[in-house]
Amino acid sequence: MNKQKIASSIVLLFSLFLMVSCTNEPVDSTLAAQLAAANSQTSSTEIYKWKCEIDGVLYEWEGNPFTNPGGAIGAGGQATYVLGSLALQKINSSSAGISITAQMQNNTTGNFVFNASQPINITITDGNPQNIQGTTLYSSLYAGTINMNIASISNDTFVANPLNPGKVIGTFSGTIGKISNVSTGQITTSVVTNGSFEAIRAQ
Repeated sequence: MNKQKIASSIVLLFSLFLMVSCTNEPVDSTLAAQLAAANSQTSSTEIYKWKCEIDGVLYEWEGNPFTNPGGAIGAGGQATYVLGSLALQKINSSSAGISITAQMQNNTTGNFVFNASQPINITITDGNPQNIQGTTLYSSLYAGTINMNIASISNDTFVANPLNPGKVIGTFSGTIGKISNVSTGQITTSVVTNGSFEAIRAQ
């Protein structure tokens, strides 16, 4: 009998023991619902997250691979890395939130510099995406320089292993241009600090 069969047998015996020993115990309906949800979940419970401060205002999100960006208030978002493209997002409702996007020059660890020739973009909406005046767009295309360090890239991916996908881990900070007045095109500079992420490696 190989190790895998031995491990399976132990798990089965332990499960049977729990079933027998708990037969007469009252069932907590809330706990039962949580266990059922956990058993039906096909993803890892590992947490993916990101955060940064823009002019001292903290933005952050954390969740699992299947967190729905359009989900409940406060719950939506993502931290995803796909073929060198980093997408960090938090949505407070179906129409308000923040999105940070960057395209690395190559799919490796190391330092990356974002400026007018290699832009990184940050968009913040106020709850009405149809209102251009309500959208604050930051971009290194306008001004500033963002430095990003990719410290670690997992060899595993969500495509190859959806049950336990790998992470891309990094940090970022610097300055970035902001459209202060949409009608006049006035640009100011904002400071980005304490940026970090642990993003799911999608591909």
